[in-house]
Amino acid sequence: MEIHIKYTGIEPGTELKEYIQKRLKFLDKIVPQTELWQKGPREAVHTWVEIGKVTRHHQRGLVWYAECQLKMPGKQSIRVTSTNYDLGAALDEVKEDLFRLLKKEREKWLAITKRGHRKRE
Repeated sequence: MEIHIKYTGIEPGTELKEYIQKRLKFLDKIVPQTELWQKGPREAVHTWVEIGKVTRHHQRGLVWYAECQLKMPGKQSIRVTSTNYDLGAALDEVKEDLFRLLKKEREKWLAITKRGHRKRE
C-alpha cells in the first residue's frame, strides 16, 4: 500500500509524517481483506492524505483540515474529510470515518457472497 502525503500551508516534518503513518496503520490489516473483493489481477492500493490550514488569516475557529482518499482496485475511491481545532483530532476523525466506511463495504461484500448474489440484467 502506498501513502502519498501533501502538506498545505504547513512545513512537512518527520514527526508529522510518522503520526500520519501511525494513524493509518490499520489500513495494512484491512486492505489485504479487501483484495478478496476483487476478481482478476491484484493491483496496488493507493492512499492520498492532505493536511493543512483552511486559511492563513484564521486566529480562532476550525483552522486545521485533514483529507484522505483511498483508491482500491475495482472499486470507487473512498474519500473522507475533517476540519477541527487540532490537527491530531482532525486526523483521528478521518481515521474513524475511513474505518467505518471500509467496514461497511466489507459487510456488503460478505452479504453478497453469502447469498450467492448475481447481477440482474
